[in-house]
Amino acid sequence: MPNKDIKIGLALSGGGFRASAFHLGVLKRLEELKILPHLSNVSVVSGGAITGGLYALKCANHGNGHPGSYPINNLIRDLRPVFEMNLRRSFLWGSTGRTLKTLKSFVSKNTYRNTNFVNELNNQLFNYETLDKLPDWILINATNLTTGKNWKFFSDRVGDYLIGATDKTGKIQLAEAVASSAAYPIMVDPYPFKTNWEDLKFSLLDNRWRQPPKNKKTNTSQWRKRFGKAKGKLTLPIVDGGLYDNLGLNSLQSSRVTHAIYSSSSTLQKYYGPSNLITELLREIGVVHERLGNVSKQHIHEMTHAYDPSKANKKLKDISKILSEKATEHHDSELDKVSKSINELSKVGFPPRGHQFKKYAPIQLIKTDLATNRYAEFDPPYDVPENFRGLSVPLVKELARVRTDLDAYQREVTDLLMVQGYFLTDAQIKVSMPEVINFSLGTDHPLDVTPKWDKAHEVISKFNGNIDYGKELLINASKRKPILGNSL
Repeated sequence: MPNKDIKIGLALSGGGFRASAFHLGVLKRLEELKILPHLSNVSVVSGGAITGGLYALKCANHGNGHPGSYPINNLIRDLRPVFEMNLRRSFLWGSTGRTLKTLKSFVSKNTYRNTNFVNELNNQLFNYETLDKLPDWILINATNLTTGKNWKFFSDRVGDYLIGATDKTGKIQLAEAVASSAAYPIMVDPYPFKTNWEDLKFSLLDNRWRQPPKNKKTNTSQWRKRFGKAKGKLTLPIVDGGLYDNLGLNSLQSSRVTHAIYSSSSTLQKYYGPSNLITELLREIGVVHERLGNVSKQHIHEMTHAYDPSKANKKLKDISKILSEKATEHHDSELDKVSKSINELSKVGFPPRGHQFKKYAPIQLIKTDLATNRYAEFDPPYDVPENFRGLSVPLVKELARVRTDLDAYQREVTDLLMVQGYFLTDAQIKVSMPEVINFSLGTDHPLDVTPKWDKAHEVISKFNGNIDYGKELLINASKRKPILGNSL
């Protein structure tokens, strides 16, 4: 397949350490299939920003800057220590100073516990590197509470389409972007993004943003005209990207990729009963996240077509017109009916839609299709060999309920998340977009490309052979302790 016909994008969802670990398995299988070097865009949110942000930085510092230039095994090695520490406890309560700052942040509008989060991310992962050091294919998504829109962190500019963008990325730390994207409400307050009105320019907004109509005289949005200023200091509250789009799919659409791969760690429902205020608020936010995720999934399903509907609209109208003329010429009533039917079908492509994907591959932690070999029922069928089906159904259901916080995971839980992401990716790419494997590996037989990661096979064999042990491990990993978090 010619390069011009395929442009691959990857979205890594939010979901705390559960998402961060799950995405590692996805990246591992994409690496084996040699798809990583062909990614044109990677859109990350919250927990996905931890994995994706570090991966982009490592590719820049230790590779050639392109996706696929830093080994995923090394990335797993880099992130394991963080998954096994209580990151949340460390930045909120890790010292007397941090504890006092955390407590003060609940009563003072000028004190932010999120800045502790930034410092801890720098100490553990990002070493105070700035956004301008990143490659241009990574996008970290957050939400600007001032405008209520998707706040985008690129290597060369940062902003949203209502307020404008700044190119001062040499002064913005990667840890600030990740902490903003992962600033889950209640647990972490919004990150105070300090800038100047004059630095937020609409001329910096390119096709990576979908822009509203501008005021012709001032070249700004109507929002900026009403609420903005020409000059002066400004602090913007930037928070969890999941409040706007927890999957990162909107940004993939803006980047106009043809083939969208998204990795989602969304959870199965749990029982919920009356509780305290904080738990209630967390539950409400979780429901919002879930609903937004479902809307995004439905959206991507409806906007994926092998043939652009707007182009189909015009083509069908042209065909209908030709058939109508033939029907009139030959007095053919049946042909006239066909012409009218085709004209009715053409309405599906009107009014014109936004950018359409040709294919998408949903890699979803909650799905049991792989375990039940449902792909064998597809057309064409794919009968997944038993040793490539990942975890059994009972373990999949418990794995999808593992808590999404930033506190400590046992190593075996991290392993289970990674290897399940690995096998799900293998099956989904083969079923949803085999042409991508053809494109990346140059093979005519994508179903024959077997997953060979020994670690994945060992973990699956161990836990499928002892389901009761696995369920107990995962049930314990699903329990949340909101104040201090879990410890190993």
